[in-house]
Amino acid sequence: QLQAVWLALFQPPSQRLYMLGLSPLTLQQPAQPDSPRLLDAFAADGGRYRPDGQFARALATLMPLQPTAVILLDRQGAASLLDYVGSLDLNGQPLNAAATLAWLDAVGTAGPLEAVDAQAAIVQAAIVALSQSAKLPDFNVLLALAGGHVQISIKAEQLAALLNPIEPLQAQNALIRGASGYFSVVSLPDGRVGVVPAS
Repeated sequence: QLQAVWLALFQPPSQRLYMLGLSPLTLQQPAQPDSPRLLDAFAADGGRYRPDGQFARALATLMPLQPTAVILLDRQGAASLLDYVGSLDLNGQPLNAAATLAWLDAVGTAGPLEAVDAQAAIVQAAIVALSQSAKLPDFNVLLALAGGHVQISIKAEQLAALLNPIEPLQAQNALIRGASGYFSVVSLPDGRVGVVPAS
């Protein structure tokens, strides 16, 4: 079942990474209350991405730009990637992959918008962890870890070539928007990195 849709835009000159999270209940035609939801379009395609499928057409109605790549990641694939990143600091508590997913489940019971916000917090925490880590994210390794639990609309080597310019990952260049608004990763006076609502 579709849990969220994330749109990502990377601007190489400024090294800025923008991410926008959408609820699966988002209407394909927001101005029409009886319009099908993203969740419905995804289910109609059998939970797979097809360039000519209903889900692709639904995204096209919300976003005028054709995406360079589409990535579908299931729960086990997400767990593998979280294991690679390591412990995440969420609400002041270090959580491993299993605990992070359990926290996501608990928060997500409040509703789909809360689930998207929780995913945004995880993305932010992962960016902070990677930016502070001595190991850079090797996207070839990440794809291998996800194994059969990730679907990519282009070849893996093409995706790696697209993502590698993001290295080295700078947390301060990330702007993530969940259901409640934008968040930015910033340097704090004491040298740590934190996540704050963006103005």
